[in-house]
Amino acid sequence: MSVTSPTSSNDWAPTLPDFYVCSQHYGDYLNAASCFELLEQLPRGDAPIAYTQRLLGTDSHELPFYHTGDGCQISVELGGPGVEPGHNFMVAPDRIRDMAIYVIDQCVTGWGGVGGFVTEGFGQMVNHVLAPDFDFTVHF
Repeated sequence: MSVTSPTSSNDWAPTLPDFYVCSQHYGDYLNAASCFELLEQLPRGDAPIAYTQRLLGTDSHELPFYHTGDGCQISVELGGPGVEPGHNFMVAPDRIRDMAIYVIDQCVTGWGGVGGFVTEGFGQMVNHVLAPDFDFTVHF
């Protein structure tokens, strides 16, 4: 069976210093069709909405959140300075979808069923090291 990627809203790809990694550490023998089915459960929209950092995300606007299916899991997590419970981050749902599509295409399909991750906003962590008073209030 051939698995094709849904159309990405903006053909997103990481730009340095952002990056992606494919590795069996993030999953092995993943099913691309299952991943694309999970992708359809992710929210849609090109306008940024507030996602709240919680210890355990329980609704669609809390991070981290996890969608698990038969042979795949999509997780969205925040990391780095400024990430603390109760802090809001403005992110367009389509950006999250684009990042998931990228990992599915590059890792699950491209590397034969392995998992991976992708970063966005990594430069702000670098900026934090170089300028600790850097403002992390960003919109993706």
